[in-house]
Amino acid sequence: MGTDMMRCKFHKQVAGIWVETDDEPCDFTDGRSYALFGWLADVRNYSAIAPLAKLRGLPDDIVEQRKKRQSERHPLYDSDTMEDYDYREFSWTWLLVDEFRAVDFDQIVEDRRCTVGNNGSATCEPGQGRFMPLREFLDEHSMELIERLMASDVERIMFAFD
Repeated sequence: MGTDMMRCKFHKQVAGIWVETDDEPCDFTDGRSYALFGWLADVRNYSAIAPLAKLRGLPDDIVEQRKKRQSERHPLYDSDTMEDYDYREFSWTWLLVDEFRAVDFDQIVEDRRCTVGNNGSATCEPGQGRFMPLREFLDEHSMELIERLMASDVERIMFAFD
C-alpha cells in the first residue's frame, strides 16, 4: 500500500486574506514520487533527503475557518469549501512559493534510498548513496511542476497525503 498526494490547493493573498485561486499552475497529485514527497515534507523519505519543510498541518487561517463553520452549521462537511480540507488525509501541510524560489536546484544531494534484499524502501548509510544535483533527484516531471508553480502568481500551496 502506497502513499499519494490526495489534495493540492493554491492560494494567494488578496487584501491580506488568503484566498484559493482558480489559476492552478500544475497538478502535484498526478503521480507518485517518493523523492518529491520526501523533499517537500519528509513523507516516505527513504532517501533521507533534507526536506524543504517538515509537515506543518493546516495553516492557521484554514483552521480558523473550520472552527467558524463548525460553530455555524452542522454537519461540518456540508460546505463545498471546507470539505476540501477534510482531516481524513493523514497529513496536511503547506509551503510558500517563495520557499521554492529560494532553493538552489543545482546543489548536490545524496539519494540514500537503496534496496536491501526484497526491500526497495531501505535507507543506506550516509556516503553509501548516489550523489546528484537536486533537480536530477526530483526528476524531470517534478521539476516541471515546481517551475510552473514558481512562474505563477500563486503564493502558497497546500497539500495532503493519504
